[in-house]
Amino acid sequence: MNSYSPFEIINKNSSSNLIFICEHASNFIPPAYHDLNLTKDQLLQHIAWDIGAKSLTIALAEKLYCSAINACFSRLLVDPNRGVNQKGLIPDASDNLVIKGNLNLSPEDKNNRIEQYYKPFHSAVSELILNNRHAQPILFNIHSFTPEIDNIKRPWKIGLLWNEDLRIRDFFLPLLEEKGFNVGDNEPYSGKELYFTLDHHAAPRRLPHIMIEIRQDQINTPEGVLKYCNILSPLIKNIAKTFI
Repeated sequence: MNSYSPFEIINKNSSSNLIFICEHASNFIPPAYHDLNLTKDQLLQHIAWDIGAKSLTIALAEKLYCSAINACFSRLLVDPNRGVNQKGLIPDASDNLVIKGNLNLSPEDKNNRIEQYYKPFHSAVSELILNNRHAQPILFNIHSFTPEIDNIKRPWKIGLLWNEDLRIRDFFLPLLEEKGFNVGDNEPYSGKELYFTLDHHAAPRRLPHIMIEIRQDQINTPEGVLKYCNILSPLIKNIAKTFI
């Protein structure tokens, strides 16, 4: 019996008004796709997932006893943080590496991935929000980013990404800066460009939300995950009380 699910939920019945979402939690490629013709080492790289993001998501959910949802498939298969018509939904290259298993896909091939993985994940996110006991749960999107790209070093250890809703950003940013962090304000990516999940699930419902990006070299070990869980959890707990 196949027990695979394209998502996993932590603390589904939590009474907290916090929900964590991690779309790039996994580097898993279902066997039928033959690892998209990539090597095992390539699938361990950042192109396939956000290193450390799943562990941090689970740690925060357990520390704060709130709900969280992780995607259980690689973004190379289909990226749940992109719209179905958005460039990069099924990438044919990533970080200058050609993804041979994604080349020359038929419309049926693309639709199968959307129907089997992408849509079930987003349906589960919607259900988690609708079943939350609070009228306005707060959504935290957890990602990680590489220390450098194209030979350009990224100085931030934490980035806060936003699009139009600045409520959480305006509260959270000063708290992190008070702790001495050089915080990327819509860095290293802009929430005005790569923000599908929160634009889709939070913005229409006017739910407070933010994307948190942690530099991968900060959370690529259990010790790093614990450190950032202990840093972020009391700040997020204060946010939960403020926006209840």
